[in-house]
Amino acid sequence: MDQEILEDVTNLVIKTLSLNRTKNCWLSIDILNLLAFFNVKKRSDIEMILNNIFSELINYGINFENLLISAFTNNFLQNRTFNTLSSKPYVNSLSKFIFDQNYRFRSMHPFYSFFNFGSQKNFKSLDQYTDSFGSKSIFDFMIKNDFYLITLGHHYVQSFPIVHHLEHLIGSPYREENIFFGTLSDGFTNLEGPFNYYSRKINICERSGLTFKALEAMERKSIVKTSLIKISNKKIYSYQINIKESADYIISRHSEKNLLVDF
Repeated sequence: MDQEILEDVTNLVIKTLSLNRTKNCWLSIDILNLLAFFNVKKRSDIEMILNNIFSELINYGINFENLLISAFTNNFLQNRTFNTLSSKPYVNSLSKFIFDQNYRFRSMHPFYSFFNFGSQKNFKSLDQYTDSFGSKSIFDFMIKNDFYLITLGHHYVQSFPIVHHLEHLIGSPYREENIFFGTLSDGFTNLEGPFNYYSRKINICERSGLTFKALEAMERKSIVKTSLIKISNKKIYSYQINIKESADYIISRHSEKNLLVDF
């Protein structure tokens, strides 16, 4: 692979992370769009790109308290177990690559697990947030700790599952509370108990999320910012979303006459 491309990837990741305004960041990268951006097709070159990003996250992570990459799983309902070391993420190529490197700093969560590259990764502070909504939700933790969601190569609406936590706060009629019993483990500690999930009512809801009205309003009020990043005469977009401000706006402004989330 051309060394210049690897250097461009490094610069792109650093430029994207530098857009974050706080010490807590959730980074979401669309690897397929990134590979297309650099016109990378060979499997060996793809591996080099992924390894380059992985190394940069390790090197740059010390600048954050929490630098998170989603590592979501979807099989807890079938086997009622989740293990940070053996439960493979299903969400994207980067998280699967990180998993294959046996990276051990991953939070215990039956549905919304995260790899942590920040300076707080050793303290396992995320492991107490094992619910999908409410005060023990990982998303409640993000709201209270001034997180930004930073995307690279895709629109943020594609990686905004926090919306289901917000739907619970506003009492959306197309979802319902469910409790699932099971065991979470990191290979050393086991946590048994009930864990909640705000499930869609299958008979009326196929999917749900933010409305166009919400997207337009949050951009207009600078809750969401869009940046155009230039690398080697190419351009790629990044979105930066203040999670607390977006949550506060949706909770306070959503109504039947002003639908900000819908199914």
